[in-house]
Amino acid sequence: MAICKRLVELRAAKDEKLAAKAKEEYGSNFGDVFSYRKCGRAYVKTKSSDIAKQYRALIGLDNDDDDESQ
Repeated sequence: MAICKRLVELRAAKDEKLAAKAKEEYGSNFGDVFSYRKCGRAYVKTKSSDIAKQYRALIGLDNDDDDESQ
């Protein structure tokens, strides 16, 4: 159980780092790229995990292959 908790913590830290990188990289266009529609309204993504998932897809990383040493 402790291993699973640690893996969740590590993933969350990686997601926060990638989300911050995406916000910095996209700047004023962040809301245009990282948004979704619900009931006809547009919302900007705020959850680090959602932002990181989309950012990984945009830059061509697999969800498990987000080591920034590439």
